[in-house]
Amino acid sequence: ADIYAQHVSAAGQVTWSTNGVPVCKAEKGQGITSMIADGKGGAIIAWGDYRNGVYPNIYIQHISASGAIKWNPNGLAVCPQPNFQHLPALLINSEGNTIVTWEDSRNGFLNIYAQMIGDDGKTKWPTGGVPVYTAGHKNFLPTIISDGEDGAIIAWLDYRRDDRSDIYAQKINKEGLVKW
Repeated sequence: ADIYAQHVSAAGQVTWSTNGVPVCKAEKGQGITSMIADGKGGAIIAWGDYRNGVYPNIYIQHISASGAIKWNPNGLAVCPQPNFQHLPALLINSEGNTIVTWEDSRNGFLNIYAQMIGDDGKTKWPTGGVPVYTAGHKNFLPTIISDGEDGAIIAWLDYRRDDRSDIYAQKINKEGLVKW
């Protein structure tokens, strides 16, 4: 399935093209999406994308208030690793940078990674993102909020005890360093 976006006015009228604006029409399909307002009438949209093989990778796109695609057609790869990446969550900090976090299986288990992307569409942290938590067991459903200092606090469901899950969190500063 492709991803389209549409702006709907307060009066309920569509303001972009009738069928929406194509955010991603890459082959092999796109999966679960996450979206956040960019503070300027547009949005940042992230999704799992199967264009590179069997497993989804996280891609991201910025769409302006007028419906213009701001970054590469069909989105930017957040992490070029050829592994399972799933369930992106988004935050825009006060500097206009987007922080995206996701589940990632590059170490054999689902762990949590993050990446910062500037308004220009360029990554600000190391290629592949920074590890938020990689202790070698199952970690699911990352969520993200601001830390008030242009970084983030990322929380997730953690199965370090096989019999049940707990919620854990980690602070990551605007330089991409974990702090807790």
